Amino acid sequence: MSTLTYKQIVRVARAGGLPGDPEVWAAVAMAESSGRTDVVNSIGCVGLWQINQPAHVGSHPTWTVSWLSNPINNARAAAVIYHQQGWDAWEAYTGPSGHGSSGPWRAYYQKNSKHAAESASWWGDFWNGFKDGFDTGPGPEDLVDGGTGNDPDVMGGLGDVAKGIGTIAEAVAKTAVWLGNSKNWVRIGYVAGGGVLVALGLTIVARPVLSGTPAARAAKAGVKAVKTKRQAKAKAGAQGGDGGGE
Repeated sequence: MSTLTYKQIVRVARAGGLPGDPEVWAAVAMAESSGRTDVVNSIGCVGLWQINQPAHVGSHPTWTVSWLSNPINNARAAAVIYHQQGWDAWEAYTGPSGHGSSGPWRAYYQKNSKHAAESASWWGDFWNGFKDGFDTGPGPEDLVDGGTGNDPDVMGGLGDVAKGIGTIAEAVAKTAVWLGNSKNWVRIGYVAGGGVLVALGLTIVARPVLSGTPAARAAKAGVKAVKTKRQAKAKAGAQGGDGGGE
């Protein structure tokens, strides 16, 4: 029985044309099969993403146990099922409720994903995943047996919409995971504190520079002239007042 590592499954997810973040798919596979490529459970689910072979072989005759034990074939089958059902097809993603994203995949993702420990990477992943989900996701030739493009389960534009929604859900889940890491809050504090210090430093540096510009000097001279004129006028008024009283 062949067992793949998390990183190897990431490569399989990319090669098999799975939509969205391949690291999420790898985490789901680890939760489903522990990376075992030819494992078959008690109800006949096969391989990395535990494809329910008895349930699908009627509409996909090539989906034999042997065929699904190939990691790339398993990924292609998972892509077809994802277009039909979204993440609801995998309890490892949804959790016991069958909906949402609270399944055990989170623990594998948090432990293995390079994104989980990188500050601010969640935004870049969200944007790239969202963009790729609509523009460069697997086409029909990636989802069918042998690349013939004749699989009736590929749903064109409607599939793209479902894929985009799934990618947004992944991004939200990844954001929650990232924010749930206390170390990332420390990073946020460092960034915020550093920003305040930079602003103060720029203010200190810019003050003498700005005060020496021609505009600043002219403004100071103008203020001084107005002040001198007012003082002279006040003095003349005081002298006039003294003369009138004598």
